[in-house]
Amino acid sequence: NAVKFTTSGSVTVSASCTPEAGGQNLVRIDVSDTGIGMTSEETGMLFQPFSQADASTTRRFGGTGLGLAISRRLARLLNGDIEVTSVVGAGTTFTFWFRAAQHSGASAEADRASEGIALPDALRGARILLVEDGPDNQRLISHFLTKAAAIVKVAENGLVAVESITDPRGEAFDLILMDMQMPIMDGYTATATLRKRGVTIPIIALTAHAMSSDRDVCLNAGCDDYCTKPINRATLLAICAKWVGKSASLRT
Repeated sequence: NAVKFTTSGSVTVSASCTPEAGGQNLVRIDVSDTGIGMTSEETGMLFQPFSQADASTTRRFGGTGLGLAISRRLARLLNGDIEVTSVVGAGTTFTFWFRAAQHSGASAEADRASEGIALPDALRGARILLVEDGPDNQRLISHFLTKAAAIVKVAENGLVAVESITDPRGEAFDLILMDMQMPIMDGYTATATLRKRGVTIPIIALTAHAMSSDRDVCLNAGCDDYCTKPINRATLLAICAKWVGKSASLRT
């Protein structure tokens, strides 16, 4: 909405996480824009289903008027809420907050990321196969790795990866980053296939699921480790450095 209603100026997103008693964190997100703004009467209607600031908004920008009503319901289900402040012609700020416990999986990844590995040296010249179907993730992860002096090749699905790795004339790799959800052949099938064919290259699962049960599924398929999405640069590089080092030890 902030982008849609801001024809010039800026949209700013800020987030904070404040520890509270009982192992809870207060997560707060502010989205501020310099868009068209609203009157107090208009903001009072925003969270009603099928309501927008005025009829001209629907004609000009489209939409059903359901998004904010659903957003507030979701916020309250998370023991939080969403509020809005706005000035006509100056812009609008939506503030959303909720409480959440720190996730053990995220903590484990943060611990691995803080081990103090000399990342540029650890990954310099490392040959990494990135198996990922999403163009945005391909670019982002490749950027992180090449900045750390790694050599990256991309395979767009598991089948392409299996064919590339098992080809006797193909390239050799020190590490495989495997997205688990892909078309044609997913990461679980590709990993299991590679292990059945005797491939021992370390495989790191890239998954949007952070629950311990999801981690176990990845490891049971043959992955050596996992990294959750959205990808955190420090975490990714630390995990890659750890397993590239082990791969080098096996070769020597």
